[in-house]
Amino acid sequence: MFLFLATLLSCLGSLLFYLTSDNQRLLLNPLEKQPFTLIASLIEFMALLFLWQEKSLASAFLILAVLLMIEWSFLPLVIALFPRRRRKL
Repeated sequence: MFLFLATLLSCLGSLLFYLTSDNQRLLLNPLEKQPFTLIASLIEFMALLFLWQEKSLASAFLILAVLLMIEWSFLPLVIALFPRRRRKL
């Protein structure tokens, strides 16, 4: 159960990190990005705590690292399925 919740939290955290990254240009001002980056970091930390509850701390870090690598490799493909609206200059 904790592993499932940790996976969901990790996916949500990496999605927030990706959407606020410089590649997406959703929030251009760095001060606007800070709250979302903090929330994403807290979500990833909660995922780590759920994994730590299920396994040892070393296993939790390893599983979270593998989850983040998988999520960051597939996330641009998923986001590309939903193109954002382009503004005319």
